[in-house]
Amino acid sequence: MLRKLFYLLICLFPLTVQCAETIHALEGKMYWHSGDRKGEDKMAIARKILRLDPVNKRAIEFVCENYQISEEDSYSKADSVNIFLDEIIAKHPNEKELYVLKSKFFNSRNSKNLTDKEYAVKQVYYLKKAFQLDSTNADINYLLAQACYTDFLRPYYKFKMGIGIQLSDDETKEPTIKKQSVLPGSDVNALHYLLNVEKYGSDSLKMIAYFPIQQLRYHLYRVKQEPLYYPKRSSDKFIYPPWYYANLKAGWYKDLSENYMILIEWSMDRICSMGHFYQSINEFPLMHQKIQTNQEIIRFSWFRSFKSTIFVRLDKGDQEIKLRWKEISWSDSLKKKVIRNGEKQLSSQDYHSFSSWLVKSGFIDYAPYEYVPMLDGNTWVMERLRGDKFKVYESNEPPEDFVKACYLLVSFTDIDLTHELGRKVSLAEIRTMRTGLTPLAIILYGGLGVGLICLVLIVSYSPFYSKRKPKIIKHLKSRSANAGKDL
Repeated sequence: MLRKLFYLLICLFPLTVQCAETIHALEGKMYWHSGDRKGEDKMAIARKILRLDPVNKRAIEFVCENYQISEEDSYSKADSVNIFLDEIIAKHPNEKELYVLKSKFFNSRNSKNLTDKEYAVKQVYYLKKAFQLDSTNADINYLLAQACYTDFLRPYYKFKMGIGIQLSDDETKEPTIKKQSVLPGSDVNALHYLLNVEKYGSDSLKMIAYFPIQQLRYHLYRVKQEPLYYPKRSSDKFIYPPWYYANLKAGWYKDLSENYMILIEWSMDRICSMGHFYQSINEFPLMHQKIQTNQEIIRFSWFRSFKSTIFVRLDKGDQEIKLRWKEISWSDSLKKKVIRNGEKQLSSQDYHSFSSWLVKSGFIDYAPYEYVPMLDGNTWVMERLRGDKFKVYESNEPPEDFVKACYLLVSFTDIDLTHELGRKVSLAEIRTMRTGLTPLAIILYGGLGVGLICLVLIVSYSPFYSKRKPKIIKHLKSRSANAGKDL
């Protein structure tokens, strides 16, 4: 009997592995081949996955998202998303992930007129259902913390157009009617769930949880901030501390107008993206490198929408200044292709021209990160390490003088900027920045030089000078001889 059972398991094992591989392969087709597959085909793939695995989270989420999009496009009054989710939950009431998905999609097209209180209460209701099934799950605790924390900040939170952007006086005025928290004890509950995240979560979730925990502890118990939590050594993932792009100020934990769960998560995501980029072009994290006081490393990355990415690196040593550059294009599958690269020695004059323009732009005083929504997609990133002092600035709408300094740096390479020039800076301005002379001054100096050459040629070939040339030379020789005797 045992032998038959053993043989049966051996026969079934390859089928189980094949089924698992099939689900994984189908998930890949459902998500990563969206460019050459129609929505209907991908829905068919999702349904096939659900036949193999009825509670597959990725497939259920994909179906819900597509139902939502199709209903909005067709102005349908049907609530297909919640009908679909309710049917699955009825069949599998003990699957925690289903309640997490329900908390995300319950506010579908048919119920978008919910009040703040109705929305918050429903969201927490479904998340608590998931929490009852697995109270140690870090992701569920994180989502509950996020819901309670957002509700707690409701009276204090100020909407900001982007990160690191200075608002006008009118935009910073308090609203006439303040929003109120709608969940009882939302601050205490948020802290409770965040402490669970700190206990059960991954390093990334712990990093995010640290900031609202400090904020809530100060608000509830006036506990002062503990030392910042972050990896002491930079890695390929976190080339800067995860909170670096949050532009934190002294006493940040006292500020209830900031949602640190959103802010730190955004900071971490952007820093990770930069880390992956540097890793892809074989560049090391710069922030914690040790160089001598008189040495300097500058890296400029320019991510252009629908165009190639430009990377320029300047290394200033004791004896020489080296410039390296790459122009990279990316395919739909995020595979890189180096269009051109090169390196050369940079003259001291060019280095000082660029350095002075960078200082003039106010680069040193910029916050590390600025983001303005709804722009053309260009992103400018400048890093500088001088001795033990590190500075980074990233923005999708940098000041004009900073843009000029970046153009000047790229102009030292063989990368073609013809299509870019004229939008923010002209070719004449680039020449002025390199030489320190305006176009008018260049014309005047050039005209003066040509005039002097012409004068010398006219005098040299004039009859008067030709006749008196021997006498003038003899006179000059005699004067130099007499001067030698006097000495």
